[in-house]
Amino acid sequence: MANRLERRMNVGNRGSEDSGHAAPGSSAEHGGGSTGPPDAAKLGRELIRIAGFLHVLFSSGLGKPELTLRQSEALDIVASTPGIRLGDLADHLKLAPSTVSALVNRMVRDDLLQRNANPENRREIQITLGKTGVRYLKNRSRVVEENLAGLLAILSAKDRERLTFAIETLADIIGSGGRHEA
Repeated sequence: MANRLERRMNVGNRGSEDSGHAAPGSSAEHGGGSTGPPDAAKLGRELIRIAGFLHVLFSSGLGKPELTLRQSEALDIVASTPGIRLGDLADHLKLAPSTVSALVNRMVRDDLLQRNANPENRREIQITLGKTGVRYLKNRSRVVEENLAGLLAILSAKDRERLTFAIETLADIIGSGGRHEA
């Protein structure tokens, strides 16, 4: 397994010259002449598959309420930015404010979030975590750590380091709107 993971993680460094086979996802694998970066469509499919798997794995031990990926993302944003305004939350989620308003309404109903008037500007609404939201994040953190530790234990220390680097880099690129500084 480690060899397969190493080959996948070294797509840019290894190709047909070391093994007689094209690197997974390379243009050589797809009939092109040179080894190149992974095929974006293939990588996209894998990321979607992994995200779905992790969402199910991490939410399976949490019980009620069962959250969608968007609700979970909203909880994370509110936890890291207490008192965030609805419009700013919509910007973070890259959704229309009306969509986020409906999402927040459902989450307020389940005590995952709370809407509070800004004490300095009563017309402005701030969003904070509700008691159920705080409890959910604590439980999720525990479940994620337990499950992820088991998955990562399969990898070598070097592969864990590479995976961490790749995921952090991708998260930075996504968070910066697609810009990456090398």
